[in-house]
Amino acid sequence: MTLPQGPKGVYTISGKSEADPAQQRTVFLDQYSGKVLASYGWPQYGLLSKLVEEGIALHQGERFGLPNLLVALGTCLAVIGMAVSGVVMWWRRRPTGKGLGAPRRAQDARVTRGVALIMLIPKRWHWR
Repeated sequence: MTLPQGPKGVYTISGKSEADPAQQRTVFLDQYSGKVLASYGWPQYGLLSKLVEEGIALHQGERFGLPNLLVALGTCLAVIGMAVSGVVMWWRRRPTGKGLGAPRRAQDARVTRGVALIMLIPKRWHWR
């Protein structure tokens, strides 16, 4: 619930269902009479708003129950597995006694300066 801001403000009451985005509702009440000025819910949402709400519910595990949670758990474990296996693969292939095995520094200083200059170009100037 949001309180009115100023003499012309309204009370705003929002409700959200944890299991179903289609059950969301926002009601605007006159601060003096309590009369409902507007009621806004799923039927008034545009296509993009509905897709966003469904995506959020899916992402938060509020849709499709246990199968959705298991897919999310599998994805999380896969990301952790890739991070761990990356370190293990690097450890097994690193050169013995020669540091981290990173590429050597460029012999020509112009190459280093050129790469640094490219990195300084603002993102809005990058080619599309």
